[in-house]
Amino acid sequence: MNSNRAAAIILVLCGIPFCQAGATAAKSNPVVEGTIINIQRTKTQSPDYSTAGSNPADAPLTSRYYSYEIAVRVNCRTYAARYDSPFNALVLPLNPDEHVPVRVTKDTLQFDFPDNPDVRMAIVHRTNNCDGSCGRKP
Repeated sequence: MNSNRAAAIILVLCGIPFCQAGATAAKSNPVVEGTIINIQRTKTQSPDYSTAGSNPADAPLTSRYYSYEIAVRVNCRTYAARYDSPFNALVLPLNPDEHVPVRVTKDTLQFDFPDNPDVRMAIVHRTNNCDGSCGRKP
């Protein structure tokens, strides 16, 4: 019984550095200032087909939601991220030409708002805007 307990303690102690390394890797991307370029809202219906036939009761159930595609410029790159919501109004405090704190990872944008620090959106595409003048003040 004591050997099992000792083995469990050793396993826990050996696993602590790996847990700490994972936590620091998640925080390794710094929060930078981004600028909201554009916000587009689309109403989405799933499934994408309508009633066929004379009886509407035969139609499949549908779900409706709103997709918001938000374009954010960070340094020389523009990221388009998607946010899906059941609400007609965007619940996040985002407006075009507004500066926001954002953390960019490989496949997500994480907005760092004081009242909601963990707003993540999937990046749907990226555009490189470097023309040689990016980052320089006129």
